[in-house]
Amino acid sequence: VVVWADLTVDDVDRLNETLNVDHNKQVLADKFHLDAWRETPKDAIVMDLFYYTLQFAREMKFNREKTSAFFSIIKKTHEVAVETPFGNLEQTFRYFKELILCHAVSRPPHS
Repeated sequence: VVVWADLTVDDVDRLNETLNVDHNKQVLADKFHLDAWRETPKDAIVMDLFYYTLQFAREMKFNREKTSAFFSIIKKTHEVAVETPFGNLEQTFRYFKELILCHAVSRPPHS
């Protein structure tokens, strides 16, 4: 379970304080040590992934818990994709599906 693994309640609240792009990117840069995201293409790509992941969560009106879980699922899937050899699409997709299935039901077996 990845809820609160990468973004705490306070982190999500800080990111939801404003819709200001620079503010949110600075919060993400501080949290995930992406200080060179303006100069380094690799960090810029990761910053865009994180920022647009949060934008999607906002557009879908996710609550704090769902935002945190969704963010961690995307972040961990990306980490698996870049840490394993090229051509790992099936392995990465399998990992992604496992994470989604773990978080698809709010309160098993009561839901």
